[in-house]
Amino acid sequence: MRLTEEDMQRRREVIIYHAFQMFCERGIEAVRMSEIARRAGVSENTIYRYFENKETLVREAFIKLWRTIMSGVEQRVENTLNYQRLSGIEQIRIWIEGFGQLFMSDRDFVLFSYEAKLYLLRHNIRLDRYQQDLLMFTIREPCLAAIEKGKKDGTIPSVVDSEDLFYAIWGSVRGYVVKIVVFGELYGAESPWESRYKTLEEGILSALSAGWKRTDQ
Repeated sequence: MRLTEEDMQRRREVIIYHAFQMFCERGIEAVRMSEIARRAGVSENTIYRYFENKETLVREAFIKLWRTIMSGVEQRVENTLNYQRLSGIEQIRIWIEGFGQLFMSDRDFVLFSYEAKLYLLRHNIRLDRYQQDLLMFTIREPCLAAIEKGKKDGTIPSVVDSEDLFYAIWGSVRGYVVKIVVFGELYGAESPWESRYKTLEEGILSALSAGWKRTDQ
């Protein structure tokens, strides 16, 4: 029986789901494609029909799961009471809080994404421009809109480049959350990272305010 596009997409997602589960359980390097096929209830040939090799599967799982997490961040922000009435910098605060909470609520994904990036680098796999855009699609435009609003209402320096600021904020938060999760696993209850996340948040917002004062003088 010929599979429909919907059936093929569903099968693809089932393979990615089970691959992710196994990567989290045993680490990417230790898992073979034949084992993923068994877990997903398909033949090994079927997996290779959807994914050229293991590296492709890791890359596609990384992109798919990252977009799912980012959609969760966007949904949380959209559900914030009176979000549209907040100033630009207050909206940025909501985004920073959302990044942290959604990441830290799914530690398996954070650990997988950290390992996946290292795995792909070891195998000389790069994301092309389209794939990079897919990762940021759900959050980039609304974050930029918050920054632009801050420029207009005077809570964010008008001279800063919005896109540069977005990636600076995003990179700082993402890097810190990875430390929380990765080093949290290493240090356990002794890890200092999570308790200091609020300090990072306040530091970013204070830096923006300080930048405004300097440009206003």
